Amino acid sequence: MLTFPKEPEELIKCLKLVYPLQGVGVPEYCLGGDFKIHKSSNRVETYAFGAKTYLSNVCERIEKLMDITLKRYETPLATGDHLETDDTMVY
Repeated sequence: MLTFPKEPEELIKCLKLVYPLQGVGVPEYCLGGDFKIHKSSNRVETYAFGAKTYLSNVCERIEKLMDITLKRYETPLATGDHLETDDTMVY
């Protein structure tokens, strides 16, 4: 369960009366996604959700299953790549 209350201590206190809670705190990973907190210069927090860990795990499984090595990218298209001349197999 993910919640983002203004006063988390009060909610946690109430939930502990009914449920055994685990992993209480700022989320890092949930349901296949990574959570990041970005703080701006004026102390405003923004939550971001990404899939880097999930994709890394999936790629690792594919490499083991198919006995191949996938290309590593940080962006959808790396600088200097020319898809029209790339003849490698991508899965």
